[in-house]
Amino acid sequence: MKRFTYAVTAGRTAVFPMDMLRYAESFPATSEAGTAIERTFATDREPPAMRPQIELTTYLDPRGMAFYQSASRWASFGWRVLVRNSAGDYKTFMETADVA
Repeated sequence: MKRFTYAVTAGRTAVFPMDMLRYAESFPATSEAGTAIERTFATDREPPAMRPQIELTTYLDPRGMAFYQSASRWASFGWRVLVRNSAGDYKTFMETADVA
């Protein structure tokens, strides 16, 4: 299986939806991503608009239905899914068909 790294960004909700790691079959891509997830639970956390992107890794095919469904589920929590296009830039998943 091929690993695929994507990012999520906070929207209207303040706390990272931990159950999404199970649902999206994902895990933090780096130790920094794990720290960023943990930071969303702090009482002195930054507002969602000021938070960095959190990179996650999955084995789901980014062109498959399961990944599409997980992106929709992220959206239901107010988080956006970002994927890299062929140029290596992160774009909102629903806005691009050019997934690298």
